Amino acid sequence: MIRVIGLLLVALTGAGAGLCASSMLHRRTASLEAAGRLMRWLSTRIRYSAAPVGELLLDASQQQEFRALSFLGGAAQDIREGIDPATAWSRSLAAGGKSGGFSRSDRELLDGFGSGLGKTDVEGQLSHCELFGGLLEEHLQQARADAAAKGRLYTTLGVIGGAAFVLLML
Repeated sequence: MIRVIGLLLVALTGAGAGLCASSMLHRRTASLEAAGRLMRWLSTRIRYSAAPVGELLLDASQQQEFRALSFLGGAAQDIREGIDPATAWSRSLAAGGKSGGFSRSDRELLDGFGSGLGKTDVEGQLSHCELFGGLLEEHLQQARADAAAKGRLYTTLGVIGGAAFVLLML
């Protein structure tokens, strides 16, 4: 009886590992979507209010729609402490970017976006947001494709791997 329960737990562990890997792909997609919304939100706010980027990031950190961007709260805290927006963004992204599910290339792209925040006039900031928004869209399309194809693969491999291990142990 205990052996059967143990084998069942091993099979469930394999399935759980596959589901966890698939979940990470979907979390990356959700984080990139939130980053794209943030870039469009910043662009709109810069265009119509011409507010300083630091104030805009403080406002964005309070918005519910950007909760998937865990590093944004840290950037807002650094800005409150007097650190310039670009440095605050980079520091917070380095500290919390992995927890958001971003890949290394995603973090590099977002770091590049953050490094230009608040460094130019309104037109320059709008161009900056547009450029990085387009680059982010490419990452997002790839993340969606990965989540669709590899997500099913990881789940299937986890279930089959757990079942194969159980069969070997019988």
